[in-house]
Amino acid sequence: MLEAVYNWIKNIAFYMLLVTAFLQIVPDEAYRKYIRFFSGLMLIMLLVMPIFKITGLYEGISLTMERTQDERSKKEIEGTVRKFEEEIIPQLQEEYNGAKGGQGAAAGMAVDEE
Repeated sequence: MLEAVYNWIKNIAFYMLLVTAFLQIVPDEAYRKYIRFFSGLMLIMLLVMPIFKITGLYEGISLTMERTQDERSKKEIEGTVRKFEEEIIPQLQEEYNGAKGGQGAAAGMAVDEE
């Protein structure tokens, strides 16, 4: 238990050193504002993560994030398939029929169009 607390404090200290060094490198004050905001969010996550693990909320959050990512991926794949079916397949059929010209009719070949 003490080792976990020690690692937690060590991670926070390392993170703060890293953020401080990064803030010193950034030349413009406008960027620092956004870096401070983002680093503050990350610090909050570092602070509450052990509490989430102890209470069991971490697994629930992780599972919810995985489901959300899976749903997004599924929608993205479905959109790509739909675009392929609606746009690319008809274009390929037109190109095939155009390139084929009169060769298919002379040879008695037909192309199924759905």
